[in-house]
Amino acid sequence: MKTTAPAVPALARGLALMRLLSAEGPLAMEAVAAKLSIPRSSAFRLLETLGALGYAEKDLARRYRLTWSFQPGAGAATDFRTRLGAQMEHLAESLGVTLEWYEPCAEVSTPA
Repeated sequence: MKTTAPAVPALARGLALMRLLSAEGPLAMEAVAAKLSIPRSSAFRLLETLGALGYAEKDLARRYRLTWSFQPGAGAATDFRTRLGAQMEHLAESLGVTLEWYEPCAEVSTPA
């Protein structure tokens, strides 16, 4: 399969950064730069831009987290469930509790 370079590399880096923060939670700028293999100055500019637009914020520990994100498209439900399951396991283990996740489903009609 042929891979082409993105027409707007900065947009591709910004979206990659949003996916990273969405998947891993709050991260320091240095960690973002390392995980995305981009210069620290680029990571800083991307994070500050997301912050100025209201998509991210920096906490007191100087870590950035998303404040708003896009809804994944069709086919992302399985990926979401996998990531949610992993996060729930981690949270339950760290708190010493059990967690459950319920998903709404279509109404089932019963014959009259």
